[in-house]
Amino acid sequence: MLLNGIPYITACKIDLRMLFSHFSSSSSSSSSSSSSSFPVNVVVFGDMGTWGTSIISDNGKDSPVPKVLKKVQDLISSTRVDLITHVGDLAYADGMGKIWERFFWRIEGVANQVPYHPVIGNHEYGHVSSPSPNDPSNVPGGQSYNPPWGNYGDESSGECAVPVYQRFNMPNSTGSNSVFWYSHHLGNVHFTYISTEHDLSPGSTQYQWLDSDLAAVDSSAQPWKVVVGHRPIYNSQTNWTSETKVGKALQQRLEPLFLKHKVSVYFAGHYHSYQRSCPVAGNKCAGTEMKPHGTVHFTVGTAGAKFSSSPYDETVGWSRKTLLLNYGYLAFQTVSSTTMKLAFTDIDGVQKDSVTLGRFLELEPTTVPIPTTTVPTPATNLPTHATEPTYKTDFPTKGHEGGGGGGGSSAAPIVGGVLGGILLIALMIAIWKRREIRQRCGNSTDGLRGMKFTRQEDEDDKDGLINVTS
Repeated sequence: MLLNGIPYITACKIDLRMLFSHFSSSSSSSSSSSSSSFPVNVVVFGDMGTWGTSIISDNGKDSPVPKVLKKVQDLISSTRVDLITHVGDLAYADGMGKIWERFFWRIEGVANQVPYHPVIGNHEYGHVSSPSPNDPSNVPGGQSYNPPWGNYGDESSGECAVPVYQRFNMPNSTGSNSVFWYSHHLGNVHFTYISTEHDLSPGSTQYQWLDSDLAAVDSSAQPWKVVVGHRPIYNSQTNWTSETKVGKALQQRLEPLFLKHKVSVYFAGHYHSYQRSCPVAGNKCAGTEMKPHGTVHFTVGTAGAKFSSSPYDETVGWSRKTLLLNYGYLAFQTVSSTTMKLAFTDIDGVQKDSVTLGRFLELEPTTVPIPTTTVPTPATNLPTHATEPTYKTDFPTKGHEGGGGGGGSSAAPIVGGVLGGILLIALMIAIWKRREIRQRCGNSTDGLRGMKFTRQEDEDDKDGLINVTS
């Protein structure tokens, strides 16, 4: 695909009805310096789901998801949009292929017009099965990432990012790892996508790749460096102790690299709200928006998932804007090699936040030291799409509650109680069995294969169960 004469690498793998076939891949993800000066227009959002108010089912009548996507479609119709970036937590499918089907139906109106680049979130990858040879990220020994300071669990219900891995072919740069971490140039911007669900400690494969990737950017051709991940390292929502611990740990690992390589912006989600920081370094504002000495951090988990209920701590000195109850998207444009404009628009078309940033050119004298903690060097053999994991789709069907007795006999209540107890135990076993099957990495469905649905069937049957018909 060519964007303004620039070779551009991206492809969403076509599956069934998905209309992504016009996104062609290229062997190079770079653009020449002579053609990299055009303004880049990008839409950013994350934490979407399909209905918005419930992960599995809802009547959908008041869902914010189509409203967000409609506003993005309107933007695409009125101006050139070069890229859509989804900052993780895509479908919230919980191992259910039908939810993935709905998700692709939702996004096809924009994804068939503009390259759609996701990052991996905890609801795509989080699993507790170790070792697992089916993990498509090819982590050493198939071990899931569960550091002692983290809250990493089984949020994907065994998906282990298999549906995303099989459906999105992302740019292939030196040392990249499929959809898990990758990078590319677009005009005057270098985009780097990371997985906050994998090890980012100094010495890890991803950390070394990130360091090398940012160091290799030619700032004369791509003066803007943008990093995209799922979990933020600056977010001030309170009452989320475990998330705060994870954010601080990620800050220790990532912020030194951001400052070292002068990353202008970091986009994240995870929290279902919006927040913008000042240019920040070491928990303090560093410079001004037009003369930054640090990275500006955005949380944009506003694409449709239920709002995070925790309030923001407005006393932190680095926070510039917070929005708790606004669905919408962030759009940015690189006006020039030294100026970037960003604006958040809600589903009513109201611009709720805007900022103009200068390019991050120099550090202040005091910077955050690079951590010296090391980890064993992981294996370097990164995955290809040559082989495909196998999946288990014969999930138990949903159980039904029952029980209860009638009158006429003193034994009836006892019998009813016993039957009710037996049915309750059977239901609990079925639920546990279903979870036990799913939580094994790679044993959940790949999303679409082997299933036949019509749009009306999807509207009529919203319980989220997988009905394999072939």
